[in-house]
Amino acid sequence: MCCKLHYFTSDICVLTLYRYPSWNFSYFLSTLECILHTIYTNTLNTTICEDININHLDDDNTNKQKLDSLLATSNLFSITDFPARINNISMTAIDNSFIDKYRNKNFTINPLPNGLSDHYAQVLVFNNTNIQNPFTYPIIRRNINKFTISEFKLHLIYKSWDNVFYDDKVNTVLHNFLSTYQRIFYHSLPLKKYIYIHNQNNKTWITAGIKESCIHKRKIHMLSRNTKNPEL
Repeated sequence: MCCKLHYFTSDICVLTLYRYPSWNFSYFLSTLECILHTIYTNTLNTTICEDININHLDDDNTNKQKLDSLLATSNLFSITDFPARINNISMTAIDNSFIDKYRNKNFTINPLPNGLSDHYAQVLVFNNTNIQNPFTYPIIRRNINKFTISEFKLHLIYKSWDNVFYDDKVNTVLHNFLSTYQRIFYHSLPLKKYIYIHNQNNKTWITAGIKESCIHKRKIHMLSRNTKNPEL
């Protein structure tokens, strides 16, 4: 999946990848190369988040070397240097992130155990990205309220419709009706510019019961990782 974000000062492209362990790796690299050639530009800041079932902690892995060589042609380099999947018998980094280190020199990436999976989430933060606040932006919509609707109805009532009722040509009647109706509509319900402020903390759908269930499920998952008790 590829998501392109347009900002006033830069364009950011986030590409997410997944490969089944049984998929042909050469075909996967060929497809990835075509994707990179399609989206790559000198001005596009690209970030890849992937899980392609290759352990990036194993420097002798041939597939890892091939992948690194391909992404390096687009100035994309691995930044995950810690285990991202930990269980009772192994630690691997099959989840990885690739960025342009020359373009993004000031960044941090840290693991985030979520308690729901043996795959640790990764939190990538760009500290020098100069963008405007995305939670405040202008929107344009029609000024519709009980007063403008009353005005609209009033104009329709007192408007003379002679050019509609006293004409025998259907096309002419339709044209006259639409012209008159739209003129009243645009006048009574004009467009108006608003400043929309999004409250990112307003998550009323997350009820207390959902929060309690998440906490309980997370505790059970953490216990199950250290025991073979089937009841957990």
